[in-house]
Amino acid sequence: MFFPIQLDKYGEGGAAVLKSILMSINRAMRSFALTDIDFINPTHSINPSAYNFYSLFLMVICFVCPFLSLGYILSLFSKVRASTKLALSYGKDIYVFSQLNEESITFASDISQNHPKAGIIFCDVIDSSGGESNSFSDRAEQLNAPVLTSRSPR
Repeated sequence: MFFPIQLDKYGEGGAAVLKSILMSINRAMRSFALTDIDFINPTHSINPSAYNFYSLFLMVICFVCPFLSLGYILSLFSKVRASTKLALSYGKDIYVFSQLNEESITFASDISQNHPKAGIIFCDVIDSSGGESNSFSDRAEQLNAPVLTSRSPR
């Protein structure tokens, strides 16, 4: 989306196209970090009606991008935390559950009470915002069991 603006800024030619591509990538990365969103100037040679639509569209993208970045960073921390718990359970008896539901939580609680040094892992848990799955995740957290999530189905 930044390419037409950068191409207008650097002109035409082989080097200008390469500069435009590189600066477009730079602007896209900067929009995710919310460092500079004042990138479009009405003096560019864009049709005024197209300029209004284009600038509004890019402003919406630049507004949404930092939230996407924050969500990605938070999910990354969650995955690192679960992987660290998994790595620290080396040498323990490990019980792996493929589903996070009432039966598996009950069984994992029983294992945790009878074998306190056992490691419990829940794999391929679907990451969703449902209240029931959050209560299961909270109960798994009480058991100190890593929950390795997967993407929610679409």
